[in-house]
Amino acid sequence: SYKVAVVGDSFAWGQGVKESDRLSEVLERKLNQTRKTKVFSLGLQAESILDAVAKIEAISKSESIDLFVIPAVQNDALLLDEGRYNRYHSPAAQNIVDDCLTKYPDQKPLTYPNWLNVSPDQVEAVTQKLDEDTSAAWTTQPNTCIAEASLTKIREITQ
Repeated sequence: SYKVAVVGDSFAWGQGVKESDRLSEVLERKLNQTRKTKVFSLGLQAESILDAVAKIEAISKSESIDLFVIPAVQNDALLLDEGRYNRYHSPAAQNIVDDCLTKYPDQKPLTYPNWLNVSPDQVEAVTQKLDEDTSAAWTTQPNTCIAEASLTKIREITQ
């Protein structure tokens, strides 16, 4: 059978959408009309392009994937809070982080807020900052470096 992996964040997973309407479900249903297809849904909230590297690296070790679908959205250059950039402990992802942080040692990457530490009275201000950081991540050097290097590594892994 043909194997497809949908990799990404909450958009790829289908947050806020009925399960039957999620990208991976619709894709599998439609592709199965033409040929037997299995679609893996590898989306999770607050994922970044860097997380896609780790997931593609991991699934490629156990499955022969014919096609990777990576729906990219505006917040894909944001990372998790400091110290957790590489949530999957991927050697390839860690090399990307290390290389980019070495290139820009005086700049911190922009990250998602740690929502567990946000009190209800701070939510509006933190949400506004998140919107600003989401846009700025594409022009902040460490984030841009990590996103570009991640895309290069994805091309390398998937050939």
